[in-house]
Amino acid sequence: MKLWKTIVSVTAIIGLTAASVAYMFQVDDTVELAKAAEPIWDVRTMTATAGAYRPQIKLIGQIEPLRDITEAAQLSARVIAVLKSDGARVSQGELIVQLDDFDTKQQVLQGQADLAQIETQLKLQQSQQQLDRHVLSIEKAQLSLLQARLQQQQAISQTQQALEDQKLIIERQALVLSQTETLVANHALNQQQLELQKQQSQLRLNSAQRALEHTRVRAPFAGKLAQVQVKAGQRVSPGQALFRIYSAEAMNIKVQLPTRLLATPERLSGSIQQQDHFSELAYHHSEAQLRAGQSGFNAWFSLSEPDLWLPGEVADVALRLPSTETTYSVPAVALFQDRWLYRVDAEQRLVALEVKVLGTMLEQGETRLVVATVVPTVVPIVTPSVVPIVTPSTVAPTDGDLRLLATRLNYPTTGMKIYELGVDPLPSPTIETGSDRTDSEVPDADV
Repeated sequence: MKLWKTIVSVTAIIGLTAASVAYMFQVDDTVELAKAAEPIWDVRTMTATAGAYRPQIKLIGQIEPLRDITEAAQLSARVIAVLKSDGARVSQGELIVQLDDFDTKQQVLQGQADLAQIETQLKLQQSQQQLDRHVLSIEKAQLSLLQARLQQQQAISQTQQALEDQKLIIERQALVLSQTETLVANHALNQQQLELQKQQSQLRLNSAQRALEHTRVRAPFAGKLAQVQVKAGQRVSPGQALFRIYSAEAMNIKVQLPTRLLATPERLSGSIQQQDHFSELAYHHSEAQLRAGQSGFNAWFSLSEPDLWLPGEVADVALRLPSTETTYSVPAVALFQDRWLYRVDAEQRLVALEVKVLGTMLEQGETRLVVATVVPTVVPIVTPSVVPIVTPSTVAPTDGDLRLLATRLNYPTTGMKIYELGVDPLPSPTIETGSDRTDSEVPDADV
């Protein structure tokens, strides 16, 4: 009986040991199943077709008149009258401010009198010159006559005293002739001096007349008065502002454009809107160079309805850019981190595609983004003690249609398996349901 119990115990021990060994070496079906069940995300996709789309960009601009002038006083005077008020439309040459002109009128009258006096002196000088020339001819004839008489006296043997008297008369006549010749010779210098005095008098008269004209301040061009800065009875000094006028029919809007448009700003068009104001835009001119510290360059566009706008007003600008070949129109939901799209390859896996947003466009009532693919670059990844591995940062751009991810996933990555009901074949593994979520960073593995 004791032997029988021993045999049963040994048999039980051997059985337990065999079971333990069998359990240790059996295959773990649960682990294998987890490895085989790759998550597949239930998502929505869309097809983007390559084409020559014309995007538009949204900017903020400021209204500026093509001509904007502040008229200032040119002399010290009292304001007699102000004939126009703020906001008034004026034509070119229309009188706006009248200054006291009493002093300037007196200066004009004095200048006219001085000029008339110089002109009279010039006429007298011309008459005197003619008279002196006539006298000179007489004096020359008189001297010749006296010299001939002296020769006759010498021939008839006149007394020495008579000859000496005749010689003295000749010398006096020669002196008078010399004085007359000097007067005639100086006529040119006297004439030149009087001409210079006449020019000086004319300059003073012109200055006085200009000062008189400055007492009547007129509109330099047709436009609208932005502000009249003086009142009747006020005394103004030179350089003091009187009024500001701008050309209401030639209004522009100034915007800052990105540098990528520097080569083709003349191909831009668009519109502006502010509350109930609306105008079409046409390119007018732009800066020819970039300034230090600027992120773009300034450009001006003329307005189709300039009367609706005031200088300094700020408005929303929608500019239409030139059409660009091989671009895509995609919804905003398909763009991740402002520069990533995820296309679906033939194996229903996501592949990161880097793009550049060119602008927006309206398509069937929906605002969509116009993007262009970025040329792929090669980024070397160096790990210690390992030969460097070179991987592309993005897939190569394509000119054909793209099937893109259109569901907002938290962490989309290259290689992620996806499924879309009614498009892809029904997968066998577990399907993860995608939902609208907040945007996320592109994983380092994708980049």
